[in-house]
Amino acid sequence: MVQLTPGHDDKVVAFQVGGKVTPQEINTLTNAIAARIAARGKVCLYCEVEDDIEYNADASLADFGYNSSHLQHFSRVAVVSSKDWLSILSHITDSIEDTELKHFMPTHKEQATAWVTAK
Repeated sequence: MVQLTPGHDDKVVAFQVGGKVTPQEINTLTNAIAARIAARGKVCLYCEVEDDIEYNADASLADFGYNSSHLQHFSRVAVVSSKDWLSILSHITDSIEDTELKHFMPTHKEQATAWVTAK
């Protein structure tokens, strides 16, 4: 499941990911991101990842392919999840790309929202 979540700043594309994620859901999300990039240029992403997430190989490749080719359009990415590997990944990615990527625990959603919209 990928669900866009309204109510954030116009420069932020916010969404929740959990359960089984399909390539069609990834396409819907990437279309929403592409539309925001076309309208604003650089955007920020706010992503809440549930513990029960299941990517199939096609969805993972679609997601990785899109995000890796559009990193220059993301100024900040806030990932909210209780998964520790996301924290490690955020540090690795943040050191490689110009995009700022930061991990937040679910108890810190307000801080994640404040951080992603601060720039």
